[in-house]
Amino acid sequence: MRHGKFIFFLLLIISVGAFAQEQPDYEKKWYVAPDGKFYINKDLPIYLRLATSPDEDAETHLLKSQTSKEYTNPFYFDTEGWNSIRTPWRYDKENGSYPEGQKDIIFEVYADGENPVTEAKFRNAPKYSSEGKTYYGKNLEVELEASDAVSKVADIYYSINGESYTQYDTVLTFSGRENNNFELQYYAVDNVGNAEEPNSVSFIVDEQPPVLEPELGGKVKGENRVSADAKFVINSSDNLSGVKQVKYSLDGGQPHNYNNPVPVSSFGNGDVSISIYGVDNVENSKSKDAGDTGTEFNFEIDDKAPEAELAVQGDQLKDDYHYISPRTKVKLSATDSQSDVKKILYGVNTSPETTYNNPFSLETDKGIQVIRYSAKDELDNVSQVADKRVYMDNATPVTAIDYKRPRFFNRDTLFINKTTNIEIFSSDNESGVKKTEYQLDGGSWEEYNSEFNISEAGYHTIKFRSYDKVNNQESAKTSNVYVDNTAPKIYHNFSIERIGQSTKNGTKYNVYPAYSKLYLGATDENSGTEQILYSINGGEMQDYSSRKDIDISKVKGEGFYEIKIIAEDKLGNKKEKKVNFFIRKN
Repeated sequence: MRHGKFIFFLLLIISVGAFAQEQPDYEKKWYVAPDGKFYINKDLPIYLRLATSPDEDAETHLLKSQTSKEYTNPFYFDTEGWNSIRTPWRYDKENGSYPEGQKDIIFEVYADGENPVTEAKFRNAPKYSSEGKTYYGKNLEVELEASDAVSKVADIYYSINGESYTQYDTVLTFSGRENNNFELQYYAVDNVGNAEEPNSVSFIVDEQPPVLEPELGGKVKGENRVSADAKFVINSSDNLSGVKQVKYSLDGGQPHNYNNPVPVSSFGNGDVSISIYGVDNVENSKSKDAGDTGTEFNFEIDDKAPEAELAVQGDQLKDDYHYISPRTKVKLSATDSQSDVKKILYGVNTSPETTYNNPFSLETDKGIQVIRYSAKDELDNVSQVADKRVYMDNATPVTAIDYKRPRFFNRDTLFINKTTNIEIFSSDNESGVKKTEYQLDGGSWEEYNSEFNISEAGYHTIKFRSYDKVNNQESAKTSNVYVDNTAPKIYHNFSIERIGQSTKNGTKYNVYPAYSKLYLGATDENSGTEQILYSINGGEMQDYSSRKDIDISKVKGEGFYEIKIIAEDKLGNKKEKKVNFFIRKN
């Protein structure tokens, strides 16, 4: 055995082999730090040799223990960190003394059996965790920091998504990579070959803002016209960290948080411009605050119902009621300033609502009828139901004729004369009489305005009818009448033949004895004689109808007589006759 300085030889076992995403085996070894400290892997076996020279090739002797040989060759350091090899005492050979007293000579050895510890620090990006997943936003940086209590860290290694481990030398970044999902594995190795088990952390890098898709729910016409009962909907999605918040602003105003579909009725009416903004859970945003214009969405709100109108066509009269006839039609129309009219609806009285197509007639039952109507546009805006009350006048006027006096009815015939006034009158209990007309003996129809006469004698036929104010025409009625303008014929007879003649003023008169009687009579071909009146010598007219004769014997005095006779028929047609004669007493 050679004598010299003590030298430690450490036997190291090396296993080499590194594969992608597989941690290599690291040689357990010893290490001399710059400050001279000696570090050795705690797992390594220790053999103690002595040399009498510091030369590398000096002869050495392997020490063996006599008292604890079962714990040596090899032996192991049992203490983590500082260990020592001692021998008494600190002896100064040159002076032959113990300058520090009885103190051990100490050889320091630092045993390191613990693995380094590495920490990944994520910074400069928002973080969000949900359902066991972790998300980071833009500008993510990951710094790996490792520490070792004894021999200190030699190197840090990392692997991204199964790639080969790479020595860490600068902050890791993840922007611009095709894959958003990352698995980062990392570990550290100290100076004596202790390697920690790889750490693994999975995370997702989300650098894209949410996708915002506005739409209109409800009645939509074309691409951008909606009814007031529609909803403004923002469909938002983010396939990574998820949507955190959505906002919208109306016509450049202040943003509002969007949580649920918004009734467009809150936006008023007419053209609307909405900007929408969104932010995900790692602060990727389309936001007004970030200077983005957001997504513009323009549409038109139509909350105005059409205006429906009703027009009565044909026979009608506006009075206390709006009178119509069975011939009257009702026309409906509607206009809309924004959308097209989809349909017009109506119902009459209690009938169900139906779609209007063409002008229609109403039921013919007399009385008030109610027409309900409304209009609907293409967005189903419906106008308030309006109603129109009309009065169905399905009855014709009633017309009658009245013959004033003189008149006489006999043998189923009505007799009048040329002075008889004829009146035609009519009535109508609904809309009222518009006009009355008559026709004489098949002639043209003439409008009746006032009483009239028929001057021509003989049989006549009068037809007459009336119209009410909604043009209901009465069927013509017929009246037959006989115009009698001829007075009765007067007859007179004496009860005895004349007994001579006598002359007065050049005129000859028959002479009758004083006991003569005068008989009067009259005949009428048509209406008949009503009465015979007479007077004697200008005296008071007397009714002959109550006596059978005129007894001349009762007339005192002899002389000339004039009998005035008037015969009148039942129509007042009169005939006058004078009878002149001479009465002689003896």
